[in-house]
Amino acid sequence: TKHGGSYGKIRAIRLYKNKETTTAASFKLHLFTASPTPTNGDNGAFVVGTASTYLAAVAVDMSSGAIVGTGDLWKAVVCSPEINFDVGGQRYLYGLLQAIGAYTPITLEQFTATLEIEKV
Repeated sequence: TKHGGSYGKIRAIRLYKNKETTTAASFKLHLFTASPTPTNGDNGAFVVGTASTYLAAVAVDMSSGAIVGTGDLWKAVVCSPEINFDVGGQRYLYGLLQAIGAYTPITLEQFTATLEIEKV
């Protein structure tokens, strides 16, 4: 996510997926201040990796309370407390999405995370 400065607060996260299946749709969005390198690949066991660039994780449970559209699904989560960050000279935050529990991905399913950021 590109932003205009190096300091900020993440106030909310919106997670969107292009399939409306809600069965076991519980996720955790892991945020980093530098591009993470997954060690186990897609559908592998999640390992945080470089702890110095790890910012926070936010749980997003889409199995209930999510907004169902025409073939898609989204949910907003307010971060309480807000997540403070400093990306230094870089202008990006990075994320990895982890499925929690027994979620079964759907063929060609796509996820998009949007961060509500307040510049400090």
